[in-house]
Amino acid sequence: MKPFLQIIWTIAKHPFSGVAIGLLVALFIYVISTKKMDPVYTVSKPELIAQTITGSKNLKIYWEDTPLTNIASVKVAFWNDGAKYIDKANISNTQPISISSDDVKILAVQVLKTSRPSLNFTTAMQKIEDNETILLTISDDEALEKFDGAILHILYEGSIESNWTMSGRIKGVPDGFKKEDWERVHRSKNPIRWILITALLFMLILSIIFT
Repeated sequence: MKPFLQIIWTIAKHPFSGVAIGLLVALFIYVISTKKMDPVYTVSKPELIAQTITGSKNLKIYWEDTPLTNIASVKVAFWNDGAKYIDKANISNTQPISISSDDVKILAVQVLKTSRPSLNFTTAMQKIEDNETILLTISDDEALEKFDGAILHILYEGSIESNWTMSGRIKGVPDGFKKEDWERVHRSKNPIRWILITALLFMLILSIIFT
């Protein structure tokens, strides 16, 4: 074996070389996997605010002079979980971002919080296929950077167990919005852990090859 190749072989067999190569490969895989748009949303557990009692005439609920059987509320949070920003032009005009639930009457919607002060949204109500739907639009010349998003508060009349969904055509994201568990939004993601796991797997493969 030539001296140059022998040096390379000696370095490659060293345990620290395996660790370094594994970390570099894992880091490369992580960077490549995060360079994409990843719109996600999550829905809180609904809360019952008021409800009429069957047979009782003492408790009455009105919304703008309209009698209701109950009023409930729910929070919907959404954000871009990917490293590539979602531009306003990436959102389809014919299939905009929308929030809806079957068999409920939406009474009001409020944008509680946005990820930064310059990011604002406008909301509008529209009936689509007999379902009241909230249409969401990014205001001004803005985009959803990584972790950019907002939390919406919705008041509605209807079943407490209603299934809320968020949809819309994001160009470049065929699967659209992905639903996450509400409890998971408070847990920080730790990519370093996955880098180390991948590195260890890579080291294991190297040890098998070179033994």
